[in-house]
Amino acid sequence: MSKFRQRMTTLARDRAGAVSVLTAVSIAMLLMVAAIVIDIGSLYFARRALQSTNDAAALAAVQNPSSAAAVAQSVFARNGYSPVMLTVATGVYTPDESLTAEQRFIVSDTDVNAVRVRANIRQPGYFTALFGLSKLVPLTTQSIATRLPTASFGAGTRLAELDGGILNGVLGQLWGSHVSLTLIDYQALVSTNIEALTFLDQLATDIHVTGTYAQLADANVTVGQLIQALVEASSSGISSGDTTAALLALKALQSQINSDVSLRLSDIIDFTPLRLRTIGGINNDQSGLQLNIMSLLSASARDSAASGTINLGTTLTVPVANTSIATRIAIGNKMAQMADAQIGDTIHTGQIRMALIVTIANLNLGVATANVQIPLYLEAATGQAQLTAMPCVPGGTLAEITASSGVTTLGFGTVSDGALSNFSAPVTPVSAPIINASLLGIPIAVNASGSAGATGSGPSTLSFTQSDIDAGTIKSPTSNLALFSNLAASTSLSTTILGNPGLLSGALNTMLNTLLSNLTPVITNVLTLLNAPVNTLLTTLGLQLGTIDVRVFDAECRTPTLVE
Repeated sequence: MSKFRQRMTTLARDRAGAVSVLTAVSIAMLLMVAAIVIDIGSLYFARRALQSTNDAAALAAVQNPSSAAAVAQSVFARNGYSPVMLTVATGVYTPDESLTAEQRFIVSDTDVNAVRVRANIRQPGYFTALFGLSKLVPLTTQSIATRLPTASFGAGTRLAELDGGILNGVLGQLWGSHVSLTLIDYQALVSTNIEALTFLDQLATDIHVTGTYAQLADANVTVGQLIQALVEASSSGISSGDTTAALLALKALQSQINSDVSLRLSDIIDFTPLRLRTIGGINNDQSGLQLNIMSLLSASARDSAASGTINLGTTLTVPVANTSIATRIAIGNKMAQMADAQIGDTIHTGQIRMALIVTIANLNLGVATANVQIPLYLEAATGQAQLTAMPCVPGGTLAEITASSGVTTLGFGTVSDGALSNFSAPVTPVSAPIINASLLGIPIAVNASGSAGATGSGPSTLSFTQSDIDAGTIKSPTSNLALFSNLAASTSLSTTILGNPGLLSGALNTMLNTLLSNLTPVITNVLTLLNAPVNTLLTTLGLQLGTIDVRVFDAECRTPTLVE
C-alpha cells in the first residue's frame, strides 16, 4: 500500500508529457474555432451574395410593378437561387425625413412607386453539424427600391392668343399698377422656363427664410421680391427660352409695378412633395424641375384677384363703333403651378365669375337713335388636371395628364359686386332692359333673353413627349366652345310699351318691329365678337372657357433607387 501511494505521489509530481496533453486539447479547440470561423465566413459571403441578388431583384421589379413577383423570381433564378422563398410587396414610398424607415413604405396596390422584396433561404454549414448544430442556417434579406418620377406642369398661357394691350391692362389692374410691356416681352416670358429649385432657394435667401421648404411655402412675399428672385436666378437657372429677352422684360416690369403687393408662395406654387426637405439640401443639377416665368407672373396677378371683385374698366374692346365694355371679375379659388409633382397630384383651375356691360352709344336703329346697354353674366366652374402616369418611354411618352374643364354658363342680367364675389351662394342675374327709349312720345323698353352653356370637355388623357416639353407645347381636351356665338344664336328680343299708345298703337307696333329688325344683327355681331377678347382675358389669368390648357415644363424619369 505504501508503495502504491509512493508511486501515485511520484506520478503526481511528474511533469513529463504535460505539453502533449495541452497541445492535443488546444488543437481540438483551434479546430473547433476554425470550423466556426469558416462557417461564419461562408454564411457572411452567402448573405452578401443573397443581398446583392435581392437588391437587383427589387430594382428590376420596381420598373414593372404589375409583374413585380415574377420579375423578382426571375432575377433570383438567373443568379442560381432555386428554390427560394420570396415575399414581394408593391407600395408607396414617402421620402419624408421625419418618418422612421419602417413608416416610409406602405403596402398598396394603387399609386405604386416602390417594391419591397424579402428573400429567405437555408444555407448549409460545413462543420457546424460536427458540434451538434443544424446543418442548414436560415438567411433573410430585404430590399426596397423606389422610382419617383416627377413633373412640373401647369395651365400655360397660350402664346398664339397673347395680346400686349389686353395683357398690360389686365395685369396692371390686378397688380394695381401701370404695366407697359411689348408683345415681344410677353412672348419671351411665356417661352422661358426657370429651374425651380434655383428660384426657390434664391427667394428663400432674399427673404431670409431657413429650414424646410414648408416654411418657404407658408411665407408671405411681395411681387417685387418674386420678380427680383426671378431676375437673380435667371443668370444660372434658365433651362429654356430667350434668357436675354426674358431678363429685359423682368427688369422692365420691376420698374412699372407696385412691388408691395403681397401673396403667399404656396398659393401660386404647389411643391408639397418638397415641404419637409431642407432648403438648399437638394442637388439642383439633378432635379431638373422647371417653372414657367409667365405662369408665375399670371398666378401672382390671379392671386391678387382672388380676394374680391376686380374692376377691369374698359380693358376689353370690340371693333364696333361707339362701343365700350365694362368688365368686372371675381376668382373663387387659387390655382398653383405644380412643381415636383408626383403621380396623382392635381391642379384645380380657378372658378371664375365675370360681369360685363356692353354699351353701344348713339346707335341708329332707323326709327330712333338710342344707347344700348347689354348686361351679361358668365360663370365658369373649376376644372382640373392630374398627373396620372409617367411611362418614361425613351423617345416616346414621358408624362400623361388627365384634364377636364368645368361647366360654363352665360346669360343676360346684372350682378352686384357683393353677389359676384360671394362664392358661397349661387348668382341669380337681375333682368334689365337693354334699351329705354321713346317712340312717338311713348316710352318703350327692349329686353334680351337667352342663355348658353357648355358641360366642359374631358376627361381626356394628354400625352407629352420630350419634344413636346422642349417645344413648350400646350395641349387641351378637344373643345369647340364659342360661348358668346351660342348666346347670340339663342337670343330673343322683346319690347315692352310703358305708356298708353291709344290711337298710335298700330304705328307704334310697326316702328317697334323696325327697331327690332335693325337691332338684332347688331346684338348678334357684338356678342360674336366678344369670344376673342374674353378668351384672351381669361388666358392672361391662366384660364380658358370650356377647356383647360395643359403644359408640362419638365419631366424627370429618375432611375430606380434602393432606399433600404
